[in-house]
Amino acid sequence: MAIPGAALIKTLLSPSFWHFTLKKWEAEFHTNRGAASKLRGSKDVFFDPSVTFRSPENIVLGSRVWINEGCKIWASPNARIVVGDHTLLGPNIVVIANNHGTEYGKGFIRDQPMVEKDIKIGPDCWLGAGAVILAGVEIGEGAVVAAGAVVTKNVPPYSIVGGVPAKVISSRNSNPERLYSIST
Repeated sequence: MAIPGAALIKTLLSPSFWHFTLKKWEAEFHTNRGAASKLRGSKDVFFDPSVTFRSPENIVLGSRVWINEGCKIWASPNARIVVGDHTLLGPNIVVIANNHGTEYGKGFIRDQPMVEKDIKIGPDCWLGAGAVILAGVEIGEGAVVAAGAVVTKNVPPYSIVGGVPAKVISSRNSNPERLYSIST
C-alpha cells in the first residue's frame, strides 16, 4: 500500500530537485540583478526580486520609488519609461512601452512593426495592484491609478482613475474645478 504524498516527499528530498530549483532561482535572480544594474536614476529605489525589466538602459527611476512583487517594467530600444520620485507601484503591474501594429491589410499582427512610445509616470503617484500602463501614456503628478485599471490615455495631475479603459473617477484635490477628464 502506497503512503499518500510519498512521491512528493521523495521529490522534495531528492538532491537533483533542489539542485535544479536553486540553479533556476539563481539564474533568474542574477538575470534580474544584471538588468537592474543598467537602470538609470536614483539608487534609493526598492524593487522586489520578482520584478522584471526589459531594456533597462531606457528606464529611469526617481528617488524613493517602490516597485512591488510581480511587476513588469518593459521599456523598448526606442522608447523610455520614466518614473518620478516617491511613486509606488503595487503588485503585478505591467508598464509596457511598445505594442504590436494592428492595421488591417498590413499583414499578420506578429509581422507588423512595433509601435514604441515613451511612458512618463509623475512624482508622488500610486499605481494599484494589477494596473496596466500602455505605450504613450503620461500619468500626472500625484495621480492614483485604481487596482486593475488599464490606462490607455494621459492621466491629469492629482486625479484618481479606474476601469477598463481607465477614466477619471475622482480627484485628490479638494477643489472640484481641478477635476479633469482624461485627455484624448
